[in-house]
This record gives sequence, C-alpha cells and structure tokens, in this order.
Amino acid sequence: MYYFNPIKIKTILRIIKKITLVLTCILSIGFANAAKIAIVIDDIGNNLSDNQLLTLDENLTYAILPHTPYSFIFSKKAAELQRDILIHLPMQATTQNILLGPGALTQGMSKRQYQKTLIAAIEDIPYAIGINNHMGSLLTRLDKPMRWTMELLQQHNMFFLDSKTTVYSKVESIADQYGVNALHRNIFLDNVKKPNVMDIQFKRLINIAQEYGSAIAIAHPYPETYEFLRDNLPLLSSMGIELVPLSQLLPSSKMFNDRIIDNVADDFVKTTATKNNNDSE
Repeated sequence: MYYFNPIKIKTILRIIKKITLVLTCILSIGFANAAKIAIVIDDIGNNLSDNQLLTLDENLTYAILPHTPYSFIFSKKAAELQRDILIHLPMQATTQNILLGPGALTQGMSKRQYQKTLIAAIEDIPYAIGINNHMGSLLTRLDKPMRWTMELLQQHNMFFLDSKTTVYSKVESIADQYGVNALHRNIFLDNVKKPNVMDIQFKRLINIAQEYGSAIAIAHPYPETYEFLRDNLPLLSSMGIELVPLSQLLPSSKMFNDRIIDNVADDFVKTTATKNNNDSE
C-alpha cells in the first residue's frame, strides 16, 4: 500500500500557495477595478447631531471616540448599516491636550496602564475592526507606546489608520514589525469648512486615487461636511471612482496567508499520519 510522505505534502502545499499568490497578483493587475477612495468620519460620539452623517446611504467609515455619550449607540447603528467602524483613540499631542477627551493614552503611562486603557476602548466599541489616532502628534512618534499598541492590535486582529498628525509618525514602520496592517490618511477634507475649499480637497483626493489606485480622506461630523458629501458623493461613479469601506484598502497579509497554509498542511499531515498508523495495525 502507498503511503503519503508528510514532508512532501507540506512542500507541495507551499508551492501551491506561491502559485496561487502569483496568479492573484496577475489577475488583480489585469482586471483592475475603478480607482478607490475611503472617507473616514472622525470624532463621532460626543453629539447627537453626529447621527446626520450616519444617515448618508454611502460606504463611509466611522471613527468613534470611546467613552463618549453616544459611542455605543452610534457604533451599533453603524454596524447594523454594515459600515466599517474604527476606534478614534485619543493619543497625547504636542499641544492642546485638554481636547483629548476620556480614555486618552499618554506618554507617562506604564505598559500595564496603557494597554488596560486601550482594552477598555476596545470593549467600549466592540464593533470596531481597527483604530485611528485622535490627535497623537507626540505619541505616534514614540517607540514604546506604538509597540504596546501594535502588540494588542495583533492579538485582537485589528489594523491602524494613521491620521498623520505628525510627519515623524512611526505607526506604519512599527506596525510592520508586528505584522499589523496599517494605512495612512492622504488628505483632510474639511479642515476649512467652506464648500470651495472642500471642493479643492475633494479633487485632490480623486487625483491621488486616479494616480495611485486608492486614497484616504478624513472628515468630521460638521453640518457643512454633511451637505458637501450629500451633494458630491453621488457624482463619484461618473468619474470612475468607487467609494469603499476602509477595510477594502488593506494590504493582503502575508503572515495570515502563511498561517492558513501551514495550518492546512499540519492538519493534512496529522490526518495522513493517523490514517497510515491505522492501516498498518
């Protein structure tokens, strides 16, 4: 009777994985979709009026401040609408830290305090699939806090959107070391709440997406922003632009693919070994 060699089986499965990844890349290049943009609405949770942005029937992503009056209600509503949800995590900035709000992460915390605070935020917004920084121009440039952050995100299978409040941010470089997916903002849509300025920023977003395939904007729950998005988002399809949930812009995780293949290979080897032992008895 012929017996499978477990080592050869694992080798074959890994070869299949590599071929599959190559074919996926070829197909993704050959059948590229429209340029994609994601728009993240920050600062959700403090005011009942934030709900206005949730009424837009569009694939917006919502970044919700933890421990705020409407954080759970709005995160639940966004989840029911099948929208992507982030924890808009307050992180210490170089100035104006009085604006951080509850649940802030700061430089002076011990690792235990820091991660306990982060876990409390995750528990407060259980529908979240990732985080982005609220402020954070100081904390995101520091090694230790970012390592403590990525350690927990890795355990919870979450990703980090860097709001890029400093050019010295270490978010993406440290996320890569921990195998955590990370993205970064390309533009702020509404730092100036005037329609003509938002229009300029919107066109910048579209130009970036057309040049690089995708782009990310951050906006806020202002009445002016609601009106601008209500009027302009329906025009995207005619420009060949697709508005997508932020998670659709995540890079594929090599670590995740390797782990799946290794688990399949190990299970196959164990099953084969058991069958061979049973056959030999």
